[in-house]
Amino acid sequence: MVRTLLLVAMAAGAAGEGTAGLLSRSEANGLAQLLNTSAAFIVAKMAPDQPPIQADRSIFEYGNLARVLLAGHRITGNPEWLKVGLDWCDGFVAAQLPVTTPGNGKGGYWDTGYREIFIADTGTAVVTLTVCIAMQSDSTKVEGYKAALERYALFVTKGCLTPPTNPNVTGIVGPAGCPAADGEGWVIQSGADKGALGDGWYKRELNSGAYTISTATSGSCGFVQMDVLGLKPLAPSTAVLSTVAADAIDWLLNSRTPDGRIPYIIHPADTTSVVFQPITYSAESFITCGLHYPAMKQKLSTLKSTVEWLVANQNPDGSWGKWSNLTVGEDQGVRFSPSGDAQRSPRALSLIQWYLATYGPDPSIEESIHKFVAFLLDDAKAKAFGVNTNSTAGVLVTGFVGLAVADLIQPWVTF
Repeated sequence: MVRTLLLVAMAAGAAGEGTAGLLSRSEANGLAQLLNTSAAFIVAKMAPDQPPIQADRSIFEYGNLARVLLAGHRITGNPEWLKVGLDWCDGFVAAQLPVTTPGNGKGGYWDTGYREIFIADTGTAVVTLTVCIAMQSDSTKVEGYKAALERYALFVTKGCLTPPTNPNVTGIVGPAGCPAADGEGWVIQSGADKGALGDGWYKRELNSGAYTISTATSGSCGFVQMDVLGLKPLAPSTAVLSTVAADAIDWLLNSRTPDGRIPYIIHPADTTSVVFQPITYSAESFITCGLHYPAMKQKLSTLKSTVEWLVANQNPDGSWGKWSNLTVGEDQGVRFSPSGDAQRSPRALSLIQWYLATYGPDPSIEESIHKFVAFLLDDAKAKAFGVNTNSTAGVLVTGFVGLAVADLIQPWVTF
């Protein structure tokens, strides 16, 4: 299996596809082994004897794991990885909950796995479901996947008549109820935040103010992926997903700080220092828009400042974010505790990889990629980071790293 991964990676490099040609043979070999090990870890985590969807399991974390397996199958043809990934999508669709929207539409939403309804977290899982559609051979299941996505798009763009009361999520919504009765859902239609999305319900209250992560995951990445498949929200919604996605991208680009950072905007404001998380989630939006909407290439070129900021703020060891309790010793290896923000940073690699492939060579970007690869291939540092470990953040980190590694081996295989 490792040999198969290596051959695919090296073939892509020889063909000059994307940025895979940057990888040395040792880097390609190391990444192939890492992806193979991650896949084995993921299969074990998603085995039939493990808790099912919605049983205290994050749909965004496990959705990412399934997506890593699906990408790995595309690279290697491994049938087990395909089966486990598709099984997750089957369970995800079955777990969708019904909601009535303005105009008596039949929408759908998901409990995120921890008794919350977050459009941000759901968007990540929705992207995995769009990948499953392209890989599922059972036409009946494909139609079920599509229907679930269109119900979700209706919910996001039209809202609800009354707050959900399904037993899985009873009590999480506050007295504010649903978005305004005009049926615009969580998509902000006017004003300074036009194009941004709210996030469902947050801290037991309706959350219809702009949120960076939901705008990135559902509003742009998720809706672009759905639009490419020819999907649209069910009636009575008249939203055009390509327009919603383009407006979401505009908002993300326009919200950036002068030095290129993407701020963590949420209502009510969160005082937590979050720097790399919004970049990671937005990276997927920018990449899928760049891949599918060529007309946006000029607009997306302004991400140069964001890429330059990432390169300038990369840690000396190649990682991004803050660590605590860092110790290094011959008898204990490398140990540290990555912050939650750092744990969500790996897609920074994918953003700079995509920018390099799209807008031309840049030695500083190339060096930044090599530095992060070296970090991942240092077994002690990768383990301390949480890759393929049963630590608290092991599932979260393994998913983000797996996606970044798969796309480095075979560009954009995760979309």
